[in-house]
Amino acid sequence: MDTRYFQHNFIDTGPFVSDTQSRHTEKADAAGKKILQGLMADYTGPVAVRLWNRETVIGKPGALCTLVFNHPRVLRDLILHRDLIRLAEHHLSGTIDVEGDMELLFSLTGFLQTTRWSFKQHMAALWNALQLPFRLYHDGSGISTGKPHS
Repeated sequence: MDTRYFQHNFIDTGPFVSDTQSRHTEKADAAGKKILQGLMADYTGPVAVRLWNRETVIGKPGALCTLVFNHPRVLRDLILHRDLIRLAEHHLSGTIDVEGDMELLFSLTGFLQTTRWSFKQHMAALWNALQLPFRLYHDGSGISTGKPHS
């Protein structure tokens, strides 16, 4: 299934958004931003990172390379499991996109491999990751509005 459907519906659910769904969306946006800003505050490389809500939280819009998380579930998965194979699977499935020069990702990889985060930073990232939705529901929101579509 085309993940652009999920991205669009997570971001813009139309005029009939419930207050609960809106709060969950805002909570996911805030948690994703906190995770990235907390772990990458010292990153000054050429790669930007953009969230599912189209907000660039690391780097500048229009960077030579942008890593795009198309759904909060992906960031949750990467924080909780820290597995390069999962990252590759997400990229192949389209839940993560890379815009621009992919070779620039090596600077981000180098930063992530050499940076040592404090216990407090690890716990904050873990806590915020647990605030992110972990499933895609039939409306694509990642937010439970009832039973998942089978």
